[in-house]
Amino acid sequence: MKHKVQEIAPNTWCLKEYGVVQAFLVVGNEYAALLDTGDGMGDLRSEVREITEKPLYVLNTHGHLDHAGGNSQFPVVYLSPNDFEASEAMCTYAMRKWYVDTRIGRFCPEYLTEAQESLIPDRPYARIGIREGMVVTLGGRNLEVIETPGHTVGSLCFLDRKEHLLFTGDMANDGTIVHKKNQFYGSTVETYHRSMKKLWNLDGYDYVVRCHGEALKTKDQIKKLIGLTGKILDGTLTGIRDTQGIRDGVCYRLEEEYPGMDFWCDGDNIFDNDRRKN
Repeated sequence: MKHKVQEIAPNTWCLKEYGVVQAFLVVGNEYAALLDTGDGMGDLRSEVREITEKPLYVLNTHGHLDHAGGNSQFPVVYLSPNDFEASEAMCTYAMRKWYVDTRIGRFCPEYLTEAQESLIPDRPYARIGIREGMVVTLGGRNLEVIETPGHTVGSLCFLDRKEHLLFTGDMANDGTIVHKKNQFYGSTVETYHRSMKKLWNLDGYDYVVRCHGEALKTKDQIKKLIGLTGKILDGTLTGIRDTQGIRDGVCYRLEEEYPGMDFWCDGDNIFDNDRRKN
């Protein structure tokens, strides 16, 4: 299996696994950075080396299996310490195969056998924690670490002021999911909303770069998600319990204001104190 590779900005490549999830390669004058490693299908390391031979940092936006599943192709990976557990517990071969079976099996069934056979085995690698305020220096181009708990407790965004890009992992998807901490290492809608307001108030970028769906969206994507989750928090938007593929929970939609967008949670993880406010 080979990733579909596309340059989406100067010295910035999207590497897509079967149209389901994508990683990003950012190249500076001296170093390069790989943001996420997908589910671990195919020889991602070799494909990166076809683009650049520069020393490489491997960064995770969060520890879910479709973003950290290929970590073991690399000796060292940097991510939030709050997602160390997720990157270990969720990224086993069995869990990654489940993801392939459910996601590829649903969206790209013609590639299911190839995807299953291309899954890399589990291998040990070193995890190093990174925190907000740290900067990954690539030479003439930097990636600033921004802590954005919500989708997971350790979700990170990476700000590239040079190209006006904010790499958001799963924080700015059209279909966003927030589970409770004991389910896939999530958080609350309130925490997510607070992180998105933080991103909206952040300067230095015009586009968000997402790991699912269309890679690039304008910064207005953040504002839309703030609006949608704000209506969940103030009780003006009612969700419906639904199951859609691997999504299972309460889904909130407001098609007339936010077409094509939905927000999923467990229904009882709206507020930080686990109960609706009076």
